[in-house]
Amino acid sequence: MLRFVFGILAAVSLSVCAAPAATQTGMTSSGQVFDDCRGEEWCPTMVVLPAGSFRMGSPPDEAGRYADEGPVRTITIAHPFAVGRYEITRGQYREFVRDTGYRHLFGCFVARGENSQPQLDGEATWTDPGFEQDDDEPAVCISWYDAQAYIRWLNRRTGGGYRLLTESEWEYAARAGESGPFGVTGESELCLVANHADALAVNFAWRNTACTDGSVHTAAVGSLRPNLFGLYDMLGNAMEWVEDCYTENLGELPTNGAAFTRDGCRWRVERGGAWHGEARATRFAARTGDQPAMAGAGLGFRVGKTL
Repeated sequence: MLRFVFGILAAVSLSVCAAPAATQTGMTSSGQVFDDCRGEEWCPTMVVLPAGSFRMGSPPDEAGRYADEGPVRTITIAHPFAVGRYEITRGQYREFVRDTGYRHLFGCFVARGENSQPQLDGEATWTDPGFEQDDDEPAVCISWYDAQAYIRWLNRRTGGGYRLLTESEWEYAARAGESGPFGVTGESELCLVANHADALAVNFAWRNTACTDGSVHTAAVGSLRPNLFGLYDMLGNAMEWVEDCYTENLGELPTNGAAFTRDGCRWRVERGGAWHGEARATRFAARTGDQPAMAGAGLGFRVGKTL
């Protein structure tokens, strides 16, 4: 089931100055970039996305398609919402941990050493994902529960409204009006927009892209080209948790952009591919799910916000 998260792989600008928090109430101007903390580094930078409709999923003839990417359906998002311009960074997550004393309890799937197999390490956390990181790289070894704890803290520190994106909001934000699999002409250009398992990924037998994105592991957020909404790393770098329960049938998702939930939800959705993911797993429509306690060295998150 888990194709992309490190540990169970089956194969997988805008340039607007941040405005003071007092000006953010009711903001609905498409493309506006803001933060709620007067530019403090621990605070995520947000981009306002417009309301709109799009076709979610992949057609049966899309190369690399998985069976759970359909049926293709029209999703209509009636109201603007905000999306983190970047994935939540290690430095931002560190501020949360420092402020709350929060502890990650479940370990992390990591690989240590050349060509080693990923294994669950009960001591591994976001501070030690099996490779060196700087604070401007995405926080990884993050479970769905960890992401929710961070969001609760962020809402206490700000005016509130932060949450994980729904799965359909995520794909709408990632596509930014694109209808193909990547937002570029093909796998040969994927390294322009996505840090994935490219020619530098010497530890992974499934690397199949000749291009080079410049990073063996995670990269500083915003290192590659943004999409047409001004969002960075929607594909690659860290796979991102979203709010929804996982279903193999996209036909179960609400058509209004809301999250798909159900009683007894045991699996949550992950989107976007990761630094160790093959090109097939780094497409707009690629999706998977896992237990919310799962943490992997390629798994992080970004935040959304209700406006």
